Amino acid sequence: MIQVLWRRSAVLPLLLIPALAAGQHPATSRMFPSCSVQSCQGQAQENELFEDSAFLRGFHVSAAKPWDQPNILGPIVPEGLSPSAPPVWRLAQWHSNSLLKPGTLSRDPEVPLWKAATDTKSIILRQEKGRAILTLECLGAREFAGRPRRQGEPWPHLLIEQALDSPPISKLEQLTFSIRFRIPSVSADPDLADKLDPGLHTAQTTAYWTVEGAGDDGHKDMFWFGIPLFDVRYPVPPAYCSVDTGFPGATEKYIYTVAGDRLWSGATGDGAWRENTVDLIPLLKEALRAIQEKGAMTRVCPDSLRLTSFNLGWEITGPYNASLEISGLSLRARPAVLTWEKEPKHDGS
Repeated sequence: MIQVLWRRSAVLPLLLIPALAAGQHPATSRMFPSCSVQSCQGQAQENELFEDSAFLRGFHVSAAKPWDQPNILGPIVPEGLSPSAPPVWRLAQWHSNSLLKPGTLSRDPEVPLWKAATDTKSIILRQEKGRAILTLECLGAREFAGRPRRQGEPWPHLLIEQALDSPPISKLEQLTFSIRFRIPSVSADPDLADKLDPGLHTAQTTAYWTVEGAGDDGHKDMFWFGIPLFDVRYPVPPAYCSVDTGFPGATEKYIYTVAGDRLWSGATGDGAWRENTVDLIPLLKEALRAIQEKGAMTRVCPDSLRLTSFNLGWEITGPYNASLEISGLSLRARPAVLTWEKEPKHDGS
């Protein structure tokens, strides 16, 4: 069962805050079988934490509201692939005016491409030079029916989500995230260009994780950690650290996003492919330090931090039409190698 996630944003003047809704030992994790650690003989084996990173098993499509029952409408799978297991990804389409329905991603008869669409969104899965490429497209101009979004009004999301079973970072040597992405197109409704408010309207996409931590006394808490990819208001998205608060459904937990210029060069919306691989462990510790400096999560030990879910995709808070392509998605965990001092040799005396 995929856990219920709800991603929302709180808005302050001139800044959109990407707020979201929401420790196993490696030997007991489903991702870390007991043989995954090599003792004293080189590096430990890396383990891929994302299941089905090529999306060949399809998606569970969500309802329109996070609190709707049922929350999941059913699976949508690529036509003709007959996956052997159910989808592990969820396609969240919160607050959308038209919903993708369970069924199939229709296959193009000429090329390896599968697509599902409504009048306000589409998802496309294609194979290109051995790579799986997923396209998420939102038509915000249609979502808002030719008008700007009003203050306090919800906005459409199109996100891929997956629950994770990551060990605490104390058990890991590295936790490596890789992504390749580009923004093929983004544009505002030309009839509304003079009515856009940058404190209220944007199109943005960030890779987000929920991060759980614990204290020595057993106390648990969480925060949101983000790697920003694109925000239409900035050449490169800025850093952010604040509380998800101020609207119904807010988690009242901290959000920490890394400054985009630490990861990307040039304007990330220029249509060019960008890719990066980054070790999340130092960034997660950095995020917790920043949050603790603000007086929160002070009982949480850095080594206890573990990832519990992931999501990525569009939040469209204004009349923007936007497309995102992603490829090469990976989250690899390398367990820490067990080491010990050799016993001293005895000469028999």
